[in-house]
Amino acid sequence: MSLKPLLYTPPELSAENRVHGRNVLYLNGFLMLFGYFTIISVTALHFTHDIRLTATAVGVALAARQFTQQGLDLFGGVFGERFGYRISITLGCFIRALGFIGFSIARTFPELMFAALIAGFGGMFFDATGSGAMAAVVKPEERSRIFSISATINNVGAALGPLVGVFAYAYWGYQPVGLLAALVFVIIGLETYFFLPDHIERFAASQKVPAPSLGRSLRAALSNREYIITIAALMGFWSILSQISLTVPLIANKIGGASGVAIILGINAFLAIPLQYPLVRLAERYMSLMKILGISALICVAGMVIVYFATNMPMEITGIVLATIGSLAVSPITAAISAKVAPPRALAVFYGISAIGIGAGGALGMFIGGRLYDLQQALHSQWFLGVFTAIVGVTVAWAFLQTKTPGVCSLPASRKNLATMMKDQSGVVHP
Repeated sequence: MSLKPLLYTPPELSAENRVHGRNVLYLNGFLMLFGYFTIISVTALHFTHDIRLTATAVGVALAARQFTQQGLDLFGGVFGERFGYRISITLGCFIRALGFIGFSIARTFPELMFAALIAGFGGMFFDATGSGAMAAVVKPEERSRIFSISATINNVGAALGPLVGVFAYAYWGYQPVGLLAALVFVIIGLETYFFLPDHIERFAASQKVPAPSLGRSLRAALSNREYIITIAALMGFWSILSQISLTVPLIANKIGGASGVAIILGINAFLAIPLQYPLVRLAERYMSLMKILGISALICVAGMVIVYFATNMPMEITGIVLATIGSLAVSPITAAISAKVAPPRALAVFYGISAIGIGAGGALGMFIGGRLYDLQQALHSQWFLGVFTAIVGVTVAWAFLQTKTPGVCSLPASRKNLATMMKDQSGVVHP
């Protein structure tokens, strides 16, 4: 396939190709979450208990992975828009596989950090691009529904991953877990390259409208006050949600051992399978998108505070159930907002912009979470993580509830003259 710049998928894409594209991307999402949670569910345990690194060190490495992936997502989105979804997703999956192989053989903090950076760099190429590809094959009026279905399918993979990861780790150790996760991403890369319909890219390449420059897309986003506030609030929300990958497994292991980790992470993912789609659809009927996010934040924070102060498994389970319910709407609503505000031909770029906020929040949350966990261990206290979560969560909820749902961003004029611009943009339908 030629690497010449590709253009936005037009609404004339056939129903057959839309369904085919959706199915491939559904499978991608399932396998990505399965592979990721297979290894991440036991990473904190392995490096703190087997390798004897501090939780702060592990948190820094995981933060580096997340910020490398989502902080650079914007550039991955640009790459996907310019050179094609298949190339970008396939390349990213192969690089991610190398990173997970690095995880499996790392024995020191520098080795862990290097592997984390490689894994994050690979994710840069498929994260925003995958969301952009899904938005491109889905009609605008169906996006919230399809994103919710996709998130539900992803949750199946996220539910099975920890079970497989904890089982494999208990019987065979960490290295086979890392190699299995790497193999999953190699399979995703091959499946994407050979089965994602190239009709998407051929239809896109047939259009004459150039993609907006990165600078114009960024100026459009920065001019939308509500969108910027939303991204900033999401940073805080993800600083809390990121603890599912670090401090929550460590606390669950202290209370219930390895089986406790599997139970907590399994509940977190399995509960979302039957509840996410109907709850998000029900909430959309009665509330604005921002109100949904605000109420979700309050519920999630209440659950996470209970998790941090839990002294037994029933209390821990109660907390994770509440936290899971509160987190159900975050991904589909965030994706729907980005799709709503993005100008034509800038879908993946806007997913990249939102990912920067998510990545920064998640990375900061992992660093702070690891540090606070170590402080709790040293001082034999349970207060630090709970207080941090409560303060951040209430602030985030207030920001969501006080902000209007962002509207469509308008691209600033380019250097072309008006006549040329009108000619170039004729026939473009806003997504």
